[in-house]
Amino acid sequence: MIDRGDWLTLGEASRILGVDPDTLRRWADGGKIEVFTTPGGHRRFLRASIDAMLPRPRQTRRQSLSSLGEPPDRIAAEFRRRVRTDLASQEWHKSFDEESLRWFRERGMRMSEFLLGHLDTTRAVGREQLLAQAEILGREYGVEAKRHGLSLGEATQAFLFFRARFMAEIANVARRRGVGSEQASALFENADGALDRVILALISGHQAGSSPTTSAKTRPSTRRTFVSTTGVSCSKAKQATALAVYAPSPPSSRSPPSSMSEPKALQQRALRAIDERRDALFALSRAIHAKPELAFEEREAAIRLTEFLEGAGFSVERGYRGIETSYRGDAKGRGPGPTVAILQEYDALAEIGHACGHNLIAMIGIAASVGVRAVMDQLPGRVAAIGTPAEEGGGGKVALLRAGGFDDVDVAMMIHPTSGRSLAGRHSLASNRVMVEYRGRAAHAGATRRHPRHE
Repeated sequence: MIDRGDWLTLGEASRILGVDPDTLRRWADGGKIEVFTTPGGHRRFLRASIDAMLPRPRQTRRQSLSSLGEPPDRIAAEFRRRVRTDLASQEWHKSFDEESLRWFRERGMRMSEFLLGHLDTTRAVGREQLLAQAEILGREYGVEAKRHGLSLGEATQAFLFFRARFMAEIANVARRRGVGSEQASALFENADGALDRVILALISGHQAGSSPTTSAKTRPSTRRTFVSTTGVSCSKAKQATALAVYAPSPPSSRSPPSSMSEPKALQQRALRAIDERRDALFALSRAIHAKPELAFEEREAAIRLTEFLEGAGFSVERGYRGIETSYRGDAKGRGPGPTVAILQEYDALAEIGHACGHNLIAMIGIAASVGVRAVMDQLPGRVAAIGTPAEEGGGGKVALLRAGGFDDVDVAMMIHPTSGRSLAGRHSLASNRVMVEYRGRAAHAGATRRHPRHE
């Protein structure tokens, strides 16, 4: 039986297809598309018929690294050279003695071989087997890191160090071989997905690992971890939710589960909470987009976001840390534990509005917060949804940091939208300000035309 929701009006159908209503009317009259005419003469189209006319994304054929002229052993050698060059400057590196470093080096070499083998193999079964081996090593990494007294944040930081260099080497392959943007994006996506699975295995190992022994080098960590992910829809909010749900608590506040079944069940609950609010979340994003507000003037956006959080059960503080358009929504867990902050941005650019997609950042951040809040009755610690105004040049996060807005936060994360085709900055976790001084004669095209360099 066909439901009323399966039918579309002429205007709705034309908007989905991106054509003029007159064009769609001609197609219908010419028999090119199935149409039903009501007794009143109005055309109705089956949603399934309209969806069938939409272009399907072209599947990119998976290419092996070897077929690109880049055998895995050559890439592995370049990766190890890059790691050796940069490793000495890493603070966490000093936590290990020589024997432990040798243990990590050997497994790191094997892990890179498994990952590169995964990218080089075109058969699905072979790829999965290699990736499963890399996951086993990732879990061993987590257990061993915890045994040496590294917090989850420090263990993750160490892994991200290697991840960044691995992805940089994959980018070099794409550049050296002149790989097209579509194939390069597919290569990055495959590598990214494989590394995501390994880091989840590391988290699992750290969570299930034994507590540091008295002979191990231990030290309490006060370092905060800031994680940035990219995304364009509720599906990315779900990824951020999964990271927060999988993040373990300190051993003193929660004994590690014997398997991963409990976190997976919590993750499904969190995702259902997001799906239940799907329409409201998209409406929230569209409302913020429709009324762009500049730095420190995001009053209406802040009202909408805080009302949404209150409706989802958060305890909300407006004007957080004395900043009018900032806010913080908290949801407590079942006991003491880490505070995970999920950040939202919602300011716009002058004249061009939400060109950077801050309406999406706000919506996805709220969605992830709501998802985690739905399972906080089973988790220690708290989740905090923090509104950070004035990202576009106003330094809102800096103002909050100086006002103590992150003093009790252990981990902060946010999601930034992307087209999905951009490779730049996909794995950056922070930014550094660099002062560059140029010497000599100016040669910029915007300089005076009188200068002889421009003649």
